[in-house]
Amino acid sequence: MGGTIQGNPMFPRLRGGRQLGAAVVGLGLLLASTTQVFAHARYDRSEPPAGAMVDGQPFVLKTYFTQELTSKSAIRVLDANGAQVDLADGHVDLDDPDRKVMVVSLPALPQGVYTVEWGSVSAEDGDPESGTFAFGVGVTPPGADQPAVSPDADTDGFEGFVLDAY
Repeated sequence: MGGTIQGNPMFPRLRGGRQLGAAVVGLGLLLASTTQVFAHARYDRSEPPAGAMVDGQPFVLKTYFTQELTSKSAIRVLDANGAQVDLADGHVDLDDPDRKVMVVSLPALPQGVYTVEWGSVSAEDGDPESGTFAFGVGVTPPGADQPAVSPDADTDGFEGFVLDAY
């Protein structure tokens, strides 16, 4: 019987392979979890842009998002007192083949600052996101060009307004 055999001579590199395999699995898990962080339909831009000053004539506000939206997504415009001033027709623009645009119609508005509240639901994974931005009629809103995203965007509701499935 002689001396003792240390390790298995048939698989001398197995130990290094296990470490490499563990690193690959760990990297894969990291990438998978990071992908979910970015899986939200986030506000990209709008027409007119956040922080813009408009003349108060009737117009259709368009908001663009980073992912396809579901019909549960919603948008509305509020005055300084929190009253809804749009025509209550905010919806995903079905004329957009990518379904990344929401529109809402606005009547003639008096001078003041208006807040756009939006709630998006990603068609990719159903994750919600919400936020606000302002525009002004005859005035430049404070904090112009600073859209805000809700810190509680992973909730099922969108703070104060009902999402309709259509």
